[in-house]
Amino acid sequence: MTTKRAILLTGLLLTIFIVFLLTDSEHKKNIIIPSENTPDNDSIFPENWFVSKIIDVTPGKLLCITSCNNGNIAAGGDSFIMMYDSEFNILWVKITELPVTALCAGDDLIFAAVRESVLLFDYQGNISGEWDLYMPGSYFTCISSNNKYVVLADAANKSVIITDKNGAARYVINGETGSFIIPSLYFDAHIDSSDLLYIANTGRKRIEKRRLDGTIIKWFGDSGSDADSFSGCCNPSHFVLYDNGYITSEKGINRIKILDENGKFVEFVSNKNSFAPGVPLDIYVARKDLVYGANPYDSKIYVFNRKQINTFNQAGI
Repeated sequence: MTTKRAILLTGLLLTIFIVFLLTDSEHKKNIIIPSENTPDNDSIFPENWFVSKIIDVTPGKLLCITSCNNGNIAAGGDSFIMMYDSEFNILWVKITELPVTALCAGDDLIFAAVRESVLLFDYQGNISGEWDLYMPGSYFTCISSNNKYVVLADAANKSVIITDKNGAARYVINGETGSFIIPSLYFDAHIDSSDLLYIANTGRKRIEKRRLDGTIIKWFGDSGSDADSFSGCCNPSHFVLYDNGYITSEKGINRIKILDENGKFVEFVSNKNSFAPGVPLDIYVARKDLVYGANPYDSKIYVFNRKQINTFNQAGI
């Protein structure tokens, strides 16, 4: 009886061992170990940019930034607009009744969105006009202009309004024409010198190139965490036109990156940082090697420069 029990026990253990091997083998087939060189491993990309300056903005919570053609920098927020010179010496500060949610600088004017209307300031800080609201309950999240038009992105009404330089609406893109999915108050739109529009359809994770009547010419973007894609909700949260392509700012994975005209990844401006994941930076390109970022989380302006030989990250970001 002892021998038979030993044989049975040995057989049982052998069966369990074989089943374990088969099960473990099937399990390992479903496990993919990412390569060190996969695109979603941000550490493989060179860091060609660094933070050269960090400026505390004290009048209130910082929301937006732009640069003027004379090199001065305008910043806005809750509830103020202010002007710096190119070295970030304060030139003037104006208090506003409502938060300044978006900024754009023309040849001699600054267009400042205050939720549902637009204030016009000259470069000395004097108010030179105000454009009344276009739709009830608007919330403008971006302003862009060229020599003929001003473009307003209204996140609350999921609309893009194109006005002339006097503020009269000439085109409105919304509803079926726009088909914008805007889950939150992140919605950017820009216009180039050829009167072509570039709009972030954030719920669809893409940037769309359109004509003034809203007709889509092409688009790019998909959902994902790799360098070419946009992760999380409401991305790209902010973007600007740059060198025949784009610079985008994202939330979820808080990073700033350069894409070519077809949406292919070129390089990161910032991907190894301590920025709050859910609070993207509003961005503006002053030069090809100079980018400003307005961070609402800590109310600081971050100045990004392209690295030169023997240039080091002075701010440690």
